[in-house]
Amino acid sequence: MEFMIINSAALMAEFISAWEVAFQRTLDRSVYNWVFNAKNKIFGVLDGDKIVAGYCLMEFDAIYHGVQKKGLLCNNVFVNGYKYQKLGLFDKLTEYSINEAKKYKYDFAVGFPNEKAIKSHLRSGWNEGPIIHFYELDPNFIQDEHIDLSNKIIEWYSSKDAALQSKLPEISNFYAINSHNYSYSSFRSNNFVAWRYLENPRYSYDFCFVYDVSGKLTGVFICKYYPANKKVHLVDYIINNNEHIKVSIKSIIKKYNNREIDVIDCWVSKSDSEVFTCVGFKKSERFTYCISRGIESDFRIDLSSHIVLGDNDVY
Repeated sequence: MEFMIINSAALMAEFISAWEVAFQRTLDRSVYNWVFNAKNKIFGVLDGDKIVAGYCLMEFDAIYHGVQKKGLLCNNVFVNGYKYQKLGLFDKLTEYSINEAKKYKYDFAVGFPNEKAIKSHLRSGWNEGPIIHFYELDPNFIQDEHIDLSNKIIEWYSSKDAALQSKLPEISNFYAINSHNYSYSSFRSNNFVAWRYLENPRYSYDFCFVYDVSGKLTGVFICKYYPANKKVHLVDYIINNNEHIKVSIKSIIKKYNNREIDVIDCWVSKSDSEVFTCVGFKKSERFTYCISRGIESDFRIDLSSHIVLGDNDVY
């Protein structure tokens, strides 16, 4: 068996075939092109002419204790079949992939594994961070409460709106300033926001910008309507005025009042929990695991981190 970097069209085609076997689904070619892009470091194990395991590390930037760092998001990890699992390929491919990442001087890696994978990641050297709970809001909780929106400026854009391109520097600057309030926050560069939301072939997103009466930006929310569950995901958010959270949520409810909504939900880190509970969000039983590891330096995600659904490529 050969451990390798997936760096050719032929290997990529074989990797996708193996991925489809592992996850038992087939996606549109545009989705594969989007997620398995040049910033996603893709590794595999070849047995003869067949890829039997895969491991991906997506490049992104983050602010860690006030300093911008180069990070990697662990994604799309699989080992096909018990035959290969009992050979310890998960641990061996993890080691190979992280060692390759060291050559490019990445500072850290993070991931959000499911319940089936968490033990394997911890066994292979990852550190378990705080679990990230979903918080949920019944939109009727504040539907009837009078909240004055007239003294705030609310702007909405679809991710498909050409005009949104000119707003990307505003998002990036706002994130750069306010991420310093946390020990860790991924950095929303222009390129990252464009790739993550505007170019995503699977979903359309709605961007909510909240300004005070002077025109100063006080909050950004990125939302996705999920019709199957009559749900609105707050996929991404950052605010610098906690008093405006109720106005923001009221505006989001108003935005979707022509659709059926049973719940509004989001990932909420411990550091943001008070902001959301003050407007009626409740911590649900649903959660995700969070893992991290240092590559070039010590690194660990703690309770004062800011983590949102948009940090994971699947939402």
